[in-house]
Amino acid sequence: MGHGLRRATGLAALIAGIALAAWIAFGPPQTWHGTPALGRPALGLVSLGMISISPRLIFPHGRQDGAGGGTNGA
Repeated sequence: MGHGLRRATGLAALIAGIALAAWIAFGPPQTWHGTPALGRPALGLVSLGMISISPRLIFPHGRQDGAGGGTNGA
């Protein structure tokens, strides 16, 4: 997968995760009772997972320098 497509997918996952979390907090699931109410925590975990995985898609390689981030000749 190319870098541009990866970053676009990560950004889409981030926006969709935030939108899902906002819908869970403020939308129709507030009126769910009984068995469907068990879906609220599951949807919350899905939105948290989407938000958590998006930085790995947007920034795939992580840090390039060594641990500590200091300069190499000082």
